[in-house]
Amino acid sequence: MPSCDPLTPRTHFPDDDAIRRILSDRIDTRREGVAIVVGMVGDGERRVVGYGRFSQNDARIPDQHTAFEIGSVTKVYTAILLADMIGTGEVALDEPVQRLLPGNPPVPERNGRSITLHDLATHTSALPVTPTTWLRTALPTRSRVTRSISFTRSWPTMNCPVTSARSLSIRTSALASWAMRLHAGQERITKPC
Repeated sequence: MPSCDPLTPRTHFPDDDAIRRILSDRIDTRREGVAIVVGMVGDGERRVVGYGRFSQNDARIPDQHTAFEIGSVTKVYTAILLADMIGTGEVALDEPVQRLLPGNPPVPERNGRSITLHDLATHTSALPVTPTTWLRTALPTRSRVTRSISFTRSWPTMNCPVTSARSLSIRTSALASWAMRLHAGQERITKPC
């Protein structure tokens, strides 16, 4: 895989039509998805080729500006960011997540115990599993994700004490990622070379 390192050997990528044929095979023949975007960086060149459609009812072809739902892959990025920020001393595992959010929005607590980054990272925060607003649409947009993550003001009461049991939760990963991004104030894991 090519990198941004100037010592990387020269790489030749197929032309856009060849890439589209590969993507057509994946999407149209093998039915391995409905849309895909391929980005290539090498030999001082950056190219993007999109194929497929937004949805059955939306024939727009995705491009470099299309937001894709990548599911649990984001948990890996969140873990990398958390480890990096702990390593640099910017945050601590026992830090209440509320301190990382602007304006100290209300974050649920139980018996005076605040939710910490450790609780979010280990899925022991007792927060509900999935925001119901996320289940209403298959195609997330940046504004929809931002609105959905703003759920901290309307969380339901937790049904069990913090750290009482593990429960894999999309909310915990989203909240950890959002809080650390706001605290860091910059892109750290992925950005253009």
